Amino acid sequence: MQSIILAGRLPSIVNNLTQQLSRDDVRFLGATNAAELATHLDNPDVSAVIMGGGLEDAVRAELCLLVWSSRDDLPIHIKDRASGPAGMADFVASVLERR
Repeated sequence: MQSIILAGRLPSIVNNLTQQLSRDDVRFLGATNAAELATHLDNPDVSAVIMGGGLEDAVRAELCLLVWSSRDDLPIHIKDRASGPAGMADFVASVLERR
């Protein structure tokens, strides 16, 4: 089973999404900071990182650098800001459809 990291600013949104998007073929792992993300990157089943739009640019850059320095095999999908938190579930679904 593949695992996908959902990185976001608010723990409540990240936790709700990991439950809401639950699927038999994908395990979603939530991360709201660099330490949590780094822990998940050790998992060889992780196949992608999806970042929410609420993260500041500096945080997005920090997280991207962390992913790239740890796992050069992972795609990083970054959500737009305009659709707000409500658009995250649709964004994740669209990423999964393209995989």
